[in-house]
Amino acid sequence: VGVIYFWTVRICDMSNYGGVRSSGSEDGCASPYRRVLPQQKFVLRVECPPGGGCDSTGNDRIKFIDVTVNNDRPNWKGNHPCKTAQESDRAIWPSMAASGTLSGGTRVDYKVWYEQPVKINKSLKQSVDVCFANSDASHSYFFKVGTIKTAEAFAFAGRFPGHQDLNISTVKYANHEGSFTMYSGMSGADPSPYDANPFSGEAAVYFLSYDRLENWGTPSNKMTLETNLTFDRMMPANAQQRLDTECQKAKYDTSILDLNPLPLAEVAGGLNANSRYHTFSGADQNDTISVKIAGVVAVCYCAMLNDNGECEHDSYWLYAGLFTVQGPRGDAQWAFDIEVVVNLAVTGYGLSSNDRLRIIPPTSECGDLGGSPAGDTSFKTGCPSMMGLTCKYAEPYDDIPLTARSGPGEGHSNTITSIEIFNDYSYLVFAEPILGMLEPNDVITIDYDSIVINGKTKGQELLAEKYELYKLSGEYQYQDTMAQGETP
Repeated sequence: VGVIYFWTVRICDMSNYGGVRSSGSEDGCASPYRRVLPQQKFVLRVECPPGGGCDSTGNDRIKFIDVTVNNDRPNWKGNHPCKTAQESDRAIWPSMAASGTLSGGTRVDYKVWYEQPVKINKSLKQSVDVCFANSDASHSYFFKVGTIKTAEAFAFAGRFPGHQDLNISTVKYANHEGSFTMYSGMSGADPSPYDANPFSGEAAVYFLSYDRLENWGTPSNKMTLETNLTFDRMMPANAQQRLDTECQKAKYDTSILDLNPLPLAEVAGGLNANSRYHTFSGADQNDTISVKIAGVVAVCYCAMLNDNGECEHDSYWLYAGLFTVQGPRGDAQWAFDIEVVVNLAVTGYGLSSNDRLRIIPPTSECGDLGGSPAGDTSFKTGCPSMMGLTCKYAEPYDDIPLTARSGPGEGHSNTITSIEIFNDYSYLVFAEPILGMLEPNDVITIDYDSIVINGKTKGQELLAEKYELYKLSGEYQYQDTMAQGETP
């Protein structure tokens, strides 16, 4: 009695959009992306149904509209939003004239929009619907062919391989030189929250102190960003939106690092060139950064730039994620009696038992002699000891070993038997009572390797399950490290 046509859409990039998807020939957009990266160019490809589904005149058109419940009306309805709505102002074409005027070509097996790639200027976990007109650009000929979603998360890279032909690592320690690089362009059969198209063009980033500097609250009750948002207690469903709002206040705090915003990221090779790496090291990709203080840093991101390389509007800044800058707090002062054996406690972020401490004269700086200054020799180490065998005056390059107090086996031990995860908090069940053991502001350390999810141990999880484990343990894997099959 008739023919039913089905159209599908594919998210491609400038490198993989072409070719016919058939046996024995090039598989165009062979590994499409499930989502688009916010504010980054992508190529949309509409797959035509066989048997004359697509017209060959080149009069086809595409537009993106905001998602509403009315978009799921039958396409033949005259009041369907694809026929009545204007294109969303969040669909950013290279020029205003491109909106609603570009053809997907004359092929009848697929239509593709690649000469002037579009961006979706929305935050993470947002959507737009795709409307297609086959043979007439009039509004009444448009119908819905799919939905495009933005990525669920931004990914970070552990290094940037092309940085002056060296592997410059992402900044890890306070007051140590490094780089900052974002990563994208992942796709595959196993769905990942980071699955999205690669980078192109320029982008800007700046850092906010998340849990260290008390720059929020009231004049009489200053607090950190984390505490001000009550994210130290729970992570609500609208956390992304609230952190976007904080980024959009555009507080460029140079007490975190001198260059804030960071030098721009730029993909070499032209406006539409692709790269999985977006390193924020300037046009020549040779600028490094140094974060002044240890702590957790919030990353704010914008790829909608004006001609001066600045975020075109403060409302375009997006929250991209957190990372930890390791090191001591750096504001400690100690006062000890002389001729008395003492313990020296150092507090900070990301500390481990592999860390060392060196006490230097007051006239020296920690950065002297390439970061290895001669130490003070007026005190003794290794005390007390049997018969004074190890208690001796320090040598100029003696280091004091440290023991981390938050690692496995330190502090109280109580097995967590199960964890139930909800939208904004997690419910932990312990093997033994915790009354009198846990106090407000205590820290619970959950080792990633010790968690079993859906009956699966480490190495057996799906990527989506792995992401949930990382969120629970508070440690994330650099995605370029994962792509190369290496350990975090």
